[in-house]
Amino acid sequence: MKNTSFLLPFILLLLAFAPLPGQGQVNLVAGAAYTEDLKGQMGVDLRLGVDPPMLPVGVFVGVDYFPARCDQECRLWSYRVGAILHTSTPGFQPYVTGAYLVRERELGGTTRKRVGMALGIGFRVTTGLRIQGEATWEFLGGDLNHWVVRIGLGL
Repeated sequence: MKNTSFLLPFILLLLAFAPLPGQGQVNLVAGAAYTEDLKGQMGVDLRLGVDPPMLPVGVFVGVDYFPARCDQECRLWSYRVGAILHTSTPGFQPYVTGAYLVRERELGGTTRKRVGMALGIGFRVTTGLRIQGEATWEFLGGDLNHWVVRIGLGL
């Protein structure tokens, strides 16, 4: 990929001036999540978001709970506050996302809490019932840096 430095500003410019609906949206999405942490865990995800009117951005709060399966007692939660930059295409909206993240991991009676950032890409299908999917990389340091994949349904 030779000289792609123009690509990000071009995409941001397109998103900024694309026609958007004139109303804000509150959306609630619940679904499944997968993390590579603790050798791979399935869990549940809940997200509440707001897309302000006339802007290609949205903000959200979310929580993941992984009823972890381990050789010893374990538990895994994460909480996040973030934003998305999305297209205004009707029906299908790809987006990029960033979040401030708190991950709490209990393993064998020892609790580790880490704070960091998450960056990712995703999509929303908004015809009737909302379908949303994303993959984010969590920057929590050391062995807690992981991919998290989420897919859900919402209103």
